[in-house]
Order: sequence, then structure tokens, then C-alpha cells
Amino acid sequence: MAARGATSCNDRRLQELKVLEHELSSLRQDAAVYKQQPNSNLFFRSTLAEVKADLKRDLGPFQEKLNACPPKK
Repeated sequence: MAARGATSCNDRRLQELKVLEHELSSLRQDAAVYKQQPNSNLFFRSTLAEVKADLKRDLGPFQEKLNACPPKK
């Protein structure tokens, strides 16, 4: 039962990261983006390139897990 909950949580996080990736790709190169500090309500201005790099770093482990699992039928 706990494994199912963890899987759905991972699926949800993967979906969130994919949506974020799409949203970032639709922004202008000079768009203002703000990054939230972990465990805080503070946001700091960042560059689009930095946010995309962080996204790729976060998305990597989820993509590896997805590629390692065989597709469901």
C-alpha cells in the first residue's frame, strides 16, 4: 500500500516537472523568473538559464526511473 502511495507521489512530481518545463520553454529569453528558497516564503530573481538547469537536474532522476521501468500494458 505504501509503495502505491509513493508511486503516485512520484508520478505527480514528474507531471509537475514536465508542466514546469513546458511553461519555462514558452517564456521569452529575457523574462523575469523568481526562484523560491527551500523551506521559505522568500523568492529571489534568477535567470531563465539557471532555472532551466535546476529543472533538468531535478527531472533527471525521475526520467531515469521512468526509463528503467517497463511500460504497463
